[in-house]
Amino acid sequence: TWGADTRISYDSAGSQHPCLSVFGTTLHVVWYDHRDGNLDIYYNRSTNGGLSWEIDRSLTNDSADSIFPSISVSGMNVHVAWFDNRNGNDEIYEKNSTDGGINWSTDIRLTNNLGNSWYPSIALSSSIIHIVWSDDRNGITNFEIYYKSSTNGGITWGPDVRLTDYPSYSENPSITVNGSIVHIVWEESHDGN
Repeated sequence: TWGADTRISYDSAGSQHPCLSVFGTTLHVVWYDHRDGNLDIYYNRSTNGGLSWEIDRSLTNDSADSIFPSISVSGMNVHVAWFDNRNGNDEIYEKNSTDGGINWSTDIRLTNNLGNSWYPSIALSSSIIHIVWSDDRNGITNFEIYYKSSTNGGITWGPDVRLTDYPSYSENPSITVNGSIVHIVWEESHDGN
């Protein structure tokens, strides 16, 4: 059985692409909308299992469009990833909160290549952070899935690791983790559809 719909955002701008992560009875939600004139990432949380929600807060504030956020939480640690083109091409950015979503770090750029990096998905297991995305550094007709991780809560990050190698589109990955086991799914067109 399911409860009634609960409205989370109340701005007149369209709120798009929500992502939810839960730890205990605290729900953390991110999405993007254009209430401030361009697309930015917004965040809200409920500390009582979704019965009531706090006030929306903006996580990004630059002239570029910040879109398609992904969120993951472990205890009081909350990490959000998205992509934007503030540096001329689309790159993956991340920011985090170590106090359950009250205060947030500055933006951290995770990718830096001549191609575009899109559609991140992030997952936490204690202080280990896993992230996947698709990009076209190998050519605009050859999107591939890449992965990187941090073992110290996002202070430092390992190198980009290419996970797919097909002469076709590998896009829209999603990642989840259970202890040391990491699972990734994505869409792929190498079979012709």
